[in-house]
Amino acid sequence: MRAKADAQVLAVDPALEYPNVTLLTNAFVERLETSSTGREVTKVIVRRDGAVEEYKAGIVAAACGAINSAALLLRSANGHHPDGLANRSGVVGRHYMGHVNSVLMAVSKCPNPTIFQKSLSLNDFYFGDSEF
Repeated sequence: MRAKADAQVLAVDPALEYPNVTLLTNAFVERLETSSTGREVTKVIVRRDGAVEEYKAGIVAAACGAINSAALLLRSANGHHPDGLANRSGVVGRHYMGHVNSVLMAVSKCPNPTIFQKSLSLNDFYFGDSEF
């Protein structure tokens, strides 16, 4: 039915229909390597199942989420980018803050026949800091 508009339905599944797209599981991207000029990413260094693998592509997109994309760019520091890729300003990974959201939830005694309900989750990191 593919009725739920989430990342898998709208992005991952359609991308996997192309013969040149592969989804790796249990993989950790250690760093991105750049060309000798430092102007383009030429390799993606991946650790998977205890082995290091290298991948090349004409276009590389860091789509790891807000925190992990910043972490990947910082781990990819090299001679041309001593503070990490795309971090000449020094602000990659700084000033991160979760989105301010409002949620309205209705509770009813009537059954809801919806098959693909909206998923909701919360992450709250403030209560672990004694100085907050």
